[in-house]
This record gives sequence, C-alpha cells and structure tokens, in this order.
Amino acid sequence: MGVDLSLKKELKAYQVKDTIRSILNHKQEIEEKVQMLISDSLSAYYFDRLGDRLLELKNLLSGDAEAEAVEPLIREIGVLLEGYNQYSGRQISIESILPGEIISRYSHFIQSAE
Repeated sequence: MGVDLSLKKELKAYQVKDTIRSILNHKQEIEEKVQMLISDSLSAYYFDRLGDRLLELKNLLSGDAEAEAVEPLIREIGVLLEGYNQYSGRQISIESILPGEIISRYSHFIQSAE
C-alpha cells in the first residue's frame, strides 16, 4: 500500500503547527505565572512597608508629634497604599487605614495628598 506524499507533507505541517501552538501556549502560561508572582511579591512588599509606616505613625502619635513629622509620613503611607492597591488589585482608601485622630487632625492634608 503506497503512501500519498502530499498527505505525508500535510501531516508533517500539522504536527509542526501543533508543536508551535503548544509552545506558544506554554510560553503564555509561564508569562502569566511570572506576572502573578511579581504582583504577589510587590503586594506583600507594599503591605509590609505600610505596616511599618503605620506603626511609626502610631509611635509618633503616642508622643507629642509635630505636623512636620506626621505629614511626610502620611504622604509616604499614601504612596505605599497606591502601590499596594495597584499590585493587589484592591482599592483601599487611606481613610480606612489611618486612625480617626489623624483623619480629623490632618483631613485637609490627607485630601490634598490623594
């Protein structure tokens, strides 16, 4: 029984296309996993830094904190929160993480920092 040469070529072309498609799908999966890993890592980084800055703010408030010390810290918390929101996919407002005392005392500054 003879084998049709054109069918053999078509089969080979199909096998090559299927292999390429499989490689491209695998590449896409790897890129998505790498992006997810980067987002998770950066989200954790921003979360940790936010925690550190909030503790620093709490310590400042336990003493007699001057506005010159608090305002830059609030600004930094805003920047860190923005980064956290970007990489975590969440939308947390600065008002929801700052103590009420800070919000009432520095509300004008918090609104202009956003």
